[in-house]
Amino acid sequence: MRRLKDIQMELSTDEVREILSIALGEDREKAMAFIRDHLAKKVDKKLQER
Repeated sequence: MRRLKDIQMELSTDEVREILSIALGEDREKAMAFIRDHLAKKVDKKLQER
């Protein structure tokens, strides 16, 4: 696992829309897919930056 640190990242309008849709619904599979396919990749990329 990468060394953890505070990060900041931008979210696209589509990503914000998806997050709000997930928050209002109860589709756990959709939420996990979004985290895995979008947020986790962005977080990992930010952690690799110096």
